[in-house]
Amino acid sequence: MEDSNREFPILYVDDEPQNLTTLRYVLGEEFTLLTAKSGAEAVQLLERENIAVLMCDQRMPGMTGVEVCKRVREMRPEVVRIIVTAYADLQAAVDAINEGQVARYVTKPWRNQELIDLLRASIDLVRMQRTMRDMQARILRQGEPRVVEAISREIARDISEPVQALSATGEQVSDLLQAGLRSWDNTERARALVDAASEAQRESLTPMTRLRTIAQRLERGQRLLPSTAAAPPCDVARVALATTRVLGPVLEPAVRIQIVLESSPRAQIDPADLGQVLTHLLVNAAQAMEVAGSADRTLIVRVAERDGQAAISVTDRGPGMTDEVKERAFDAYFTTKPGAAGLGLSIVTHILRRTGGMIGVETKLGEGSTFVVLVPAIS
Repeated sequence: MEDSNREFPILYVDDEPQNLTTLRYVLGEEFTLLTAKSGAEAVQLLERENIAVLMCDQRMPGMTGVEVCKRVREMRPEVVRIIVTAYADLQAAVDAINEGQVARYVTKPWRNQELIDLLRASIDLVRMQRTMRDMQARILRQGEPRVVEAISREIARDISEPVQALSATGEQVSDLLQAGLRSWDNTERARALVDAASEAQRESLTPMTRLRTIAQRLERGQRLLPSTAAAPPCDVARVALATTRVLGPVLEPAVRIQIVLESSPRAQIDPADLGQVLTHLLVNAAQAMEVAGSADRTLIVRVAERDGQAAISVTDRGPGMTDEVKERAFDAYFTTKPGAAGLGLSIVTHILRRTGGMIGVETKLGEGSTFVVLVPAIS
């Protein structure tokens, strides 16, 4: 785990040299640490280095830590941003979190182990984000036509709303400016109309930002070409932990995820593929438990090794399935949820067939279901 953490560089920004030296000593054995003495130097480093996590002191001459994080958010939104702050600046850090500029803050003086744990969790988040992007790209390139069609429809829906908003705003701005020109002799009215046009134009920044985000997401996906080489050995337990860590806050409080690691098998499956499989199974299980209104909302993920197979099971306490539903559960477009596409389990099956794995389900009406994924283990 420590060796792989070195693949995700951390940038620490602080204008006090002794702090940079201290952090090099604390993190040097496990992490790749780059340092900068100012916000401007940090921005230059981020333009040429593939930084995963940014740690930035709040009080610095020139640019404050929050200002650096805001700039980094615009440049590289995928970078996890952490503010290092004294108690007196705590409100600035909280405000930055509320505005989405930073993910976490660290107060001085920090405890070394707590800081290390935070950085490990941040790198796991980055690793999972990259895994998710890889999944999306792989589906678009290797998925069955019906999967590509479904994703295309989803992208079209994402784009249509901001495009419609921009179109309406453009017409409104045009009308206001024309009215302002016609009222040029009435200075007060012309100014009011131009101010209204300016306000409408500012409102267009939100849909423009959404479109830019979608474009950046798609652009990153285009660069993630599928590898023709054999997938590297996958640490199944680690992927399970990372997936549950990312999805846990999203699914709570509807469900609580409990993970049981009976062993830590390695399997010949791409971590992105396994992450996608687990994501579909966890979301499906959470939806089943929500529909059932289960009193016990614990969703159990279990990782084990059985007869040369890495076994990952997801157990819900939902309504269970009838024999008819169980028989069709993995068919494309089959769903019991109103408005759902019915593609999740079909995608899971498609991925596992490509990697030599398989999936099965054990279910009982009124008690829930357990989906079991088996992938050949590597000794």
